[in-house]
Amino acid sequence: MYRLLKQNRGYTILLFLMVVLTSFMYFFVEFSVDRNQVRIQEYAESQHLEDFRFQLQEDTDRSRVLEKIHTEAIIEEKRFKKVTQISTNYYLLAPPQMLNVPYLLEGRLPVASTEVALMLQYMDNHALTIGDSITIGSHNLTIVGSMFLPDYQSFIPFNDLKQDYNQATFGVVTPDMYHMINGQEERYYAAQFKPGVDSGSAELRLSSDPAFSYLAFDSGLESSTEPLIAIDSNQSLAHSFLFLFTLITLFIFYMFYTRFIRLHRQDFGCFKALGYTARQISCAPLVYSLILSTAGGLVGMVLGFFGSSVLIQMYAQMYSFPFWERGLELRSILFGLWIPVIGTVLVTWMAIFPFLRQETFYVMHNTIKPLPNGRLTAAFQSVIGLLPETLRLPLRVVLRKWNAIFLSATAIFLMTLLFIMSASLYQSSGVALESQTAGMNYMYDIRYPDLREDEVTSHSSSMYYLRQSIQLRGVEGQKFSVELVGMDDQGTQVQLMNHDNTLILPSELDGIVVSEATRWLYGIQSGDTVQLIINHQPHNVSVREISQNGEADTIYTSKTQLARWMNVSPSMHNGEYSNGGPLDSNARVVTAENKLATLRSDAVSSQSSAVINQVAGILVGFLLIYLVILLNVQDSHKDMHILRLLGYSHRDINRMLVDVYKPLFVLLYMLVIPFAILAARAILHMISLQTGDYIPFQIHWWVLILILILILLQYQLVVTLFKRKVFKQTQGMELADSLGIY
Repeated sequence: MYRLLKQNRGYTILLFLMVVLTSFMYFFVEFSVDRNQVRIQEYAESQHLEDFRFQLQEDTDRSRVLEKIHTEAIIEEKRFKKVTQISTNYYLLAPPQMLNVPYLLEGRLPVASTEVALMLQYMDNHALTIGDSITIGSHNLTIVGSMFLPDYQSFIPFNDLKQDYNQATFGVVTPDMYHMINGQEERYYAAQFKPGVDSGSAELRLSSDPAFSYLAFDSGLESSTEPLIAIDSNQSLAHSFLFLFTLITLFIFYMFYTRFIRLHRQDFGCFKALGYTARQISCAPLVYSLILSTAGGLVGMVLGFFGSSVLIQMYAQMYSFPFWERGLELRSILFGLWIPVIGTVLVTWMAIFPFLRQETFYVMHNTIKPLPNGRLTAAFQSVIGLLPETLRLPLRVVLRKWNAIFLSATAIFLMTLLFIMSASLYQSSGVALESQTAGMNYMYDIRYPDLREDEVTSHSSSMYYLRQSIQLRGVEGQKFSVELVGMDDQGTQVQLMNHDNTLILPSELDGIVVSEATRWLYGIQSGDTVQLIINHQPHNVSVREISQNGEADTIYTSKTQLARWMNVSPSMHNGEYSNGGPLDSNARVVTAENKLATLRSDAVSSQSSAVINQVAGILVGFLLIYLVILLNVQDSHKDMHILRLLGYSHRDINRMLVDVYKPLFVLLYMLVIPFAILAARAILHMISLQTGDYIPFQIHWWVLILILILILLQYQLVVTLFKRKVFKQTQGMELADSLGIY
């Protein structure tokens, strides 16, 4: 039995590689997830990470509200100052005392007013070491420590855009230096529930309290939870890879053993006639599958260990966390190895054991009746009869093997899906960048901590707006946190355009305008009625327009309408889009350049994901196409020999029996395109919701043509390999004929 199995060397190598690929795709991701999930949670506990943060309304009795919260939570006021110097943003804070305690990798926190501790990533990017000096404002400071901040594992400063470690850093200074440095200050409270407090009930009570102008719990704090969300999302991806590739691998194992039985049924019958039981005979294939799947799983795990360093490095560049490391939990090892191993052994048993339970006579004699031609086959044969003569024989050869057709369809679908996702990720980064910057004709987005009276004389250089963080309840009842911007009807600094490139004037609409990015994320359509929860008060409004530009997580209305909802004068504003610098030192300023840098940073992440999809598509496609051609060549050996004896040339034999799947691949590609597009669109939308990033689905006709060309190139490469193999076998047969021994 082992000798018979070893004769199928090409098939065995393919089975082994499929198990390796299945194991690798799982462990490649899982090695970067398991240990870090635990580490991030331990890090949050050891550094006393906040459970929620908040700001209070200006007219609130602060001491009463804080005292009430203090009964169930530890509270600490947080402050930091943003100092912009040339192209670098310094976010300076005094040393935290109770919550969000910095983790020192090296050195110490400052004790003298001339000292500072900086983020490790910034120091590495600028080749700074402890003992070096930097100038912030007019102050010369000595670096005494490198650190990580648990509340800013993702560099999204409170009430600001996401930052890049090349051009920004947090810094801890002494309280004296903090008061001396001039900068734009942000204040809020961090809080952590006390032991024994029911956090779920407490969150419900706090959410209904109108005393808060801002309130966010840990699940909504991207700056501290984004790394954990990212690796949890990747773990789901690893499980999806495992199940998908395991199903494909099991199908290939089943095909192998059913074909193996068909070719060696008389050998099986002889074994039974000699007195061997079905259990004894099936033991060899079961052990063979066990060894093959176990070895493939272990090799894939080893390769996944080394490959996971790519993801670890990506995490280290994106997030500020000190303990990134590779590692696996025992449950993940068992899960990743046992599923393919148990599956292959079970499939082997299902393919072989029922056959061996037949009577010895029926096993030894080829009594299997050919399946009758069904209506579908007859219909295909009729269609084939209408095709040119050069295509008839190849297509009839293809239709003999429905399992190969199914496998071909699977290969084409997976390759098309992965390549469409890859192309869409590449293009979406540019589309997202364009849609969120088009029509934005300003240099500074200036946001004030309080309401200001409009100045009529400033309309030539500024466009006033009201901005409010609100809750949006969608058509299906889902609740999302978004920004509502009430735009002035004066000024041209921001111009919203619909999909007909017509200017949208919110002041002329009785309702709201939703940006394309927000529509994609939350599935809102023009004409929908949604509920806006503003200062705990619900307002049902209609979506009047979808703008092709505008920021993600942002909806727009007229300034007059938002003022009415906020119960303020329509001549008030709390922000402006301007082409002149801010005059108020307390204002928070976001430059157009900073917004562009943030969007470009997100684009790099999308392009990295696109590369992974391309590699996966090429590997899966090559292996499955190789299997399809292998099945066809092995089943056509006798036909090849007969055609050679009839005088057909090597080229004609290849055309009729080897290179027969190209028309089928083109046909299957045309059939699977709609399903692949729908699947890719759904997957990208799901990723957008999980990450909060705007990843629009994009596809163009030339991309579809390019994907078909790539599939055919892979097919042609595999066919070329088999043509050489068949040519060598043909030479061997001719030599044997010439010697009279064939």
